Amino acid sequence: MPGRGTTYGDVMVAHPHADVYTRVGLTRPDHCVCQAERHKDTTYHAAPDEVRAGATITPMVVSSLGRLGPRFVKFLR
Repeated sequence: MPGRGTTYGDVMVAHPHADVYTRVGLTRPDHCVCQAERHKDTTYHAAPDEVRAGATITPMVVSSLGRLGPRFVKFLR
């Protein structure tokens, strides 16, 4: 993204029928990619799109069924 320094992508493939997603009762079509994005933010202790030391880490989550996470779509646009 221009003017924002370096952007690193943290890629993850999530399967919507995995126990980690089904046991919490999430049923929206994008539930697993949204949850995986939140997990990535927690891993880095960062707010979404936070810039640290001139770098941004963007979760690039895709489900095994082909759905892209909202922040991955935003990055691609």
